[in-house]
Amino acid sequence: MEKGMEKKEVLKMEQVSYSYVSRGERTEVLEDADAVFERGKLYAVMGPSGSGKTTTLMLLGRLEEPEKGSVLYEGKKICGQEAQGYRTWHTSMVFQAYNLFPYLTARENVEVSMEIVGKKQDRRKRAEELLTQMGIGPELHRKLVGKLSGGEQQRVAIARALAKDADIVLADEPTGNLDEKNAAVIQELFRKIAHEMGKCVIVATHSAEFAKKADQVLRMKHKRFTVVEE
Repeated sequence: MEKGMEKKEVLKMEQVSYSYVSRGERTEVLEDADAVFERGKLYAVMGPSGSGKTTTLMLLGRLEEPEKGSVLYEGKKICGQEAQGYRTWHTSMVFQAYNLFPYLTARENVEVSMEIVGKKQDRRKRAEELLTQMGIGPELHRKLVGKLSGGEQQRVAIARALAKDADIVLADEPTGNLDEKNAAVIQELFRKIAHEMGKCVIVATHSAEFAKKADQVLRMKHKRFTVVEE
């Protein structure tokens, strides 16, 4: 984390409940769940498949709304029309499947993120800086992302997420499709994003190795979060 940058609560879940209906049956995922997240920290949300890890990210990113309780950003409830601005400016999502535009180059994929939020800086220069920081060399900046390896595509996806300069980065199983070597690279990148850039980074993962890199592990248990003590 950069010198002089204080750790500060940025995101909070208060008594959040959520369920979904599938084939006429209702399944409760979260029930009166509480969690607090700070800037400058890397969090791992863990639990078995179907326990609510991805749902938690969707709720924190306001892609889903809680049935009960609240998600607070900097102490204020985000709801209604405010949710759109929150999603646009304050959160970025990294997906397991990358979700890149295959007909664009690595650099163009990152530039699109800046264009969407209306950033007026030199987008090409900033995109190239971010890609380089993520370990994507200049020789790959103009290459179609479909021609890149899985590890390279995931790094492009992270650079694209950072291009918005949002203070919250949410990642859903970002190493799930990668081999051990590339997974380790991605894990270290997320640590740097939290500690050196001061972002709040929240990762849903099955990986015990990723959990070792996290500042705090939240395990899904009985529809709530249990902090795993070191």
